[in-house]
Amino acid sequence: MAVFSAVACQFAFGAETLTRIEDVRRVCDLGGFTNIAYDVTGTLVSYFRRSVTREWIVTISDGTNAFAFMEYNKGGVDAVSEDDPRLNDLVRIQGATYVEDGRQFFGYTRFSLLKRRPTGDEIDISPKEMFDKGLAPRLGRIKGVVRDAFRDESDPQFVTMILNCAGSLVTVMIFDVYYEIADPSEYVGSKVAAEGMVADPKAGARGYAGRILVVSGRQNLHLLKSDASEAAVPDISEIGPMPPSDISLLGRHKAVGTVRAVWHSNRAILETDAHETVMVRFLRPESPTCGQRVCVTGFPETDVYFLSLVNASWSLAEGEPLPDAPPRDVSPAALLRSRLGTPQINIKASGTTVRIRGRLRYLPPSGSRDTRLGVESDGFLVSVEVGSAREMLRELEIGCEVAVTGVCVVETDASSGGAVLPRADGIFIVPRSAGDIEVLSRPPWWTTGRLMALVGMLVAALSAILVWNIALSRRAESRGRELAEERLGHVSSELKVEERTRLAVELHDALSQTLAGVSMEIGAAKEFAGDGEANLSKHLDFAANAIDACRSELKNCIWDLRSEALEAHTMDEAIRKTLAKDIREQQLSLRFAVPRERLSDKTAHAILRAIRELAVNALRHGKASHVYIAGSIEGNVLKFSVRDDGCGFDPTKAQGVSQGHFGLQGIRERIAPSGGRLDIESAPGQGAKATVTYRIPSVHDSAKGNSA
Repeated sequence: MAVFSAVACQFAFGAETLTRIEDVRRVCDLGGFTNIAYDVTGTLVSYFRRSVTREWIVTISDGTNAFAFMEYNKGGVDAVSEDDPRLNDLVRIQGATYVEDGRQFFGYTRFSLLKRRPTGDEIDISPKEMFDKGLAPRLGRIKGVVRDAFRDESDPQFVTMILNCAGSLVTVMIFDVYYEIADPSEYVGSKVAAEGMVADPKAGARGYAGRILVVSGRQNLHLLKSDASEAAVPDISEIGPMPPSDISLLGRHKAVGTVRAVWHSNRAILETDAHETVMVRFLRPESPTCGQRVCVTGFPETDVYFLSLVNASWSLAEGEPLPDAPPRDVSPAALLRSRLGTPQINIKASGTTVRIRGRLRYLPPSGSRDTRLGVESDGFLVSVEVGSAREMLRELEIGCEVAVTGVCVVETDASSGGAVLPRADGIFIVPRSAGDIEVLSRPPWWTTGRLMALVGMLVAALSAILVWNIALSRRAESRGRELAEERLGHVSSELKVEERTRLAVELHDALSQTLAGVSMEIGAAKEFAGDGEANLSKHLDFAANAIDACRSELKNCIWDLRSEALEAHTMDEAIRKTLAKDIREQQLSLRFAVPRERLSDKTAHAILRAIRELAVNALRHGKASHVYIAGSIEGNVLKFSVRDDGCGFDPTKAQGVSQGHFGLQGIRERIAPSGGRLDIESAPGQGAKATVTYRIPSVHDSAKGNSA
C-alpha cells in the first residue's frame, strides 16, 4: 500500500515529497494514502496542545491555503517541535501521512522555526474584512468590547467570546485546554484585542456560526484600556425606536430604579424612575433583593415588548426606592383573555403587582431544578415562580387553597425558530417574599388521591387473598392426590402380598405334595428294579433328578410368592431377603450398586432368581463357606457376579439338562430375551465365579412394563 501511495502521489503531483500546502490539501481530500512524505513551509496561524498527550496541533498558511498538522509520536518515533511558537512565525513542517481508524492524518516528525515574526507586526482587520467570503484563511487582530463570554458547553476546550466591534458582533473562540481563563465572565464589558486565524468552522459543533476568529491560547488575548468616551455609559431611556438587531449592537447602557421581582437568582424586573419596566439578566447570580434602589449596567436587548439589560452588573443607587404598589385582585382571565373571551395575553400587566386565588395543583419534586408551582384559578393553570425563595414550598401541599401575591411577568420566546418577531408565550407570577403565598385552607384528609390509594390497597389485598386461596387450593389438591396415590400403592402392595400368599398355599397343598409322592414312588421302583435292570435305573435316576429339580423350583416359587423382597427399597435389601432361607448373614458379602427404581418388578425378579440359583449352587455343590455378590450399572447395561470360595469345577464337564440339572440352563433362558449372557470362571479347588451381563429396559419401557 505504501508503494502504491508513493507511485500515485508521484503521478498526481510530480514528486514523492509534497512541498506545497495546496498539494497537501488535495491529498487530504482524496484520503486513504499512507506514508506520503511532505516538507512544507508557511506562516504559523494557529497552535495548541492536546489536553491529555500535550502533543502540538499547528496550522500554517501560505497566504491562500491553510492546513493543520499533528505531532506524531508513535512506533518509536519522537517528534521534534518548536518550544515557543508565535503567531505569524515562518515555520517548516516535515512528516508523512498515516491512516488510523479509517481516517487519514498528517503527522509531523519535525516542526522547526525558520524566521521569528517581529514584535508589533500584528495586522488589524475590520469586521467587514473578516466577513468577506473572498478572504483566504489568514492571521488578523480584532478589537472590541466583550458583550458575552462563556466556556463552550459543546466543546469545553474553547472559551467563546462575543465582541462588539464598532457596531458589529464578532465571535471569537479561544483555545484554553488548561483552563487558564478561570472565569470567562470577568471579561464581559472589557475592551480586548484578540489575535488569531480567521476561519469558517464548517467542521465544528457550531457549524453555522459564520466566520470566527480562532485564537491560540490566552497569550493571544490582550486587555485594552477604555478611553474616556467609552467610560460614560448612557441611560437606557436614550434608546429610541430601532430594529431589535440594531439594539443588540449597542454598547453598555444603564438603568436606575427599584427592583420589583427577582427569580432564578439572576433575573429581575426593574421599575425605573420614569415608571418604565426593564427586564434584567445579571451576569452573576448575586442579584439584589426586591424593593432595593439600584443602578444596573448591561447590554441592551429587546423582545419587542420591553427593553432588557443582559450580562448586567448592579450597585446600590442613591435616593429612595419607589413605593410598592398595592396588589390588584385579578382573575387569570383578565390576563389571558380579551373582553370578548378570545385568547389574548395582556402585555401591559407585565411588571404590575397582582393577587390571584386558587387551588394548588402542582409542586416541583424535591431536588429537581423545576422552580414553578401550578395554581388552578377560574379554569386556568397559572405558573408561580419560586426559584429565589424555595422555602415557600415547605408549608405547601397539593390541594391547598392559596392566595398568591406577586409581580406579573410576560414570558416571550426570543428564539422563535425563524419568526420575524418574538412571540408572547404566556404569563407567570413572581412572589416577592415567602409571605406572598398565603394558605387559605388545607385540603381535606379524605382526598380523591387518598381514596384511590385506599381502593388500590383494598384491591391489592383482595387480590393477594384470592391468589393465596388459589395457591392453597392447588396445594391441597396436590397433597390429596399424593395421599391417594400413596394409599392406593399401599393397598396394591397388600393385595399383591395377599394374592401371593394364597397362591403359595395352594401350590404347597396341591402340586408340591403330589410331586413329593411321585418322587417317593419312583424311589421305591428303583429299589425293586435290582442290579440287572441298568437301563431302567438310568431312566429312573433322570426322573428322580427332574422331579427333585421341580420340587426345588416349586419351593423357590412358593418362597418368592411369600417373600416381600420386591417391596424392598434397595437391591441390597431385596437380595438379602431372597437369600435369607438359604444363606446365613455371616456367609454373605454384598455390594450391589444398582438403584431399585431403575428396575421393573419383572427385571428385579429375574435378577433375584438368578442370584439365588448361583448362590445356592455355590453352597450346595461347591461346598463354599462364603459367597460374594457384586453388581453395577452403566447406561442400560447391568452387570453382576456371584463368587464363592468352594471346591470349584471344570466348566467344560459340568452336568446339564441331560443329567437332570436345570439351574444354569434356566438362568441362561431367563436372560436370553434381553441379550444377557452368563459366563462361568472356575477350576477344581479354586472356587467359582459366575458373571451375568444383562441389558435392562429403558425407563420408558420399564414404566410400560410396570403398568402392564
